[in-house]
Amino acid sequence: MRVQVLFFGEMRRLLPRGQEAVALELGVGARVADALAAVGVLAADERIVGLNGALARDDSALSDGDTLSLYHPMGGGR
Repeated sequence: MRVQVLFFGEMRRLLPRGQEAVALELGVGARVADALAAVGVLAADERIVGLNGALARDDSALSDGDTLSLYHPMGGGR
């Protein structure tokens, strides 16, 4: 299956130079964690993952044509 991965903010450091997104070919039954590992996100890395516009967990199932969005959590305030 083919999945597109978009990177935002600090997560853009994982993008290959000159690319705006990454297209992955993953096996049937792949989960968000599989896609994250394929683009170099470690399990311990802080991140927020969107799957087709909704929050996703590492164990969320992927389908052909899905889009993952990777964000670094932001802190702030007092």
